[in-house]
Amino acid sequence: MILDLEMADGDGLYVFQNIEETLSFSERPFVIIYSSRARFSDPIFKKAVDFGFCDFVLKVEGTVDTILPKLKASLIPKIISGIEAKKTRMLLSGKPIYTLSELDKKNMHDSIHPSPGYGIPEGLKNLDNVLRNKVSIRPKMLILGASTGGPQVIRHIIQRLDARLSIPVIIIQHMPEKFTSSFALELNENSKIPVHEVRHNMTLEKGNAYVFPGGTHGRISAFGLIYVYYNDRNHYDAHPFKPSVDVAINHLMSGFHGHVIGAILSGMGSDGAYGMTKLKEKGSLIIAQDEKSSTVWGMPGATVKQNGADILLSYDEIGTGIVRALEFYGLNP
Repeated sequence: MILDLEMADGDGLYVFQNIEETLSFSERPFVIIYSSRARFSDPIFKKAVDFGFCDFVLKVEGTVDTILPKLKASLIPKIISGIEAKKTRMLLSGKPIYTLSELDKKNMHDSIHPSPGYGIPEGLKNLDNVLRNKVSIRPKMLILGASTGGPQVIRHIIQRLDARLSIPVIIIQHMPEKFTSSFALELNENSKIPVHEVRHNMTLEKGNAYVFPGGTHGRISAFGLIYVYYNDRNHYDAHPFKPSVDVAINHLMSGFHGHVIGAILSGMGSDGAYGMTKLKEKGSLIIAQDEKSSTVWGMPGATVKQNGADILLSYDEIGTGIVRALEFYGLNP
């Protein structure tokens, strides 16, 4: 469903409200907000995003000739992502999925079951064993990577972090330019730790969270135990999402001799899978959001398929799991 937030009979939120009240999770459509109000500083837009089953595209201004190429570039990947998200919801519900041609057939009784697991521990009940297997690591930062469906999970995590946290938090959320400043402000208002939109040449301090600015790549350089953020204006054909989790991790690893706690969260595409897998191979602890609770299981799913995650946690478990890991390593006393 492609939905504007400004309509003759209301602000569009009543559509989300009716969907949430009348349809189960597996039955809900994937909604793409196409609106001039698609800005994180807009309370109507923030409320729509809070429903958790949508993505967004800022309304394009101009003539038909100038709008269409931009619109196709923005909408088509999100439509494809929405289709995959819808398939995942139906599969996890145990309900069958049919093509249009199959709908004409009488035999519609074979159910389709969820995809098999990948041999990775799931749930908080298994976290202690995972941590014991990585007892010797000394994480230097917490990295959160996300896209579609990510803001709600990031908010859930940040609200649980303690002011005594002794490492910096890096937040790499796929967002357009200017969205991330409002997102950082919102997180800061509801957090015990300071949250900033990181700026060029800024040093990352322990006990602070830093949101990478949207619309551009970013990198972190390590100078011993000092970490500095730099804007990266280069164009990478293999990394269309800006900011990119993989680009940031690749730059970090070139001069970084340590471990991290990484969490790869709901999002379309596969950004972060390569970087998180490399971090895991170097001993870091990597958490992936599970399939059932992800709006789109693209980024965490790709990480899992590359054997890049140590454990799968649900939306409800991730915040608690990260805090438990921080406490285990003495980083959140």
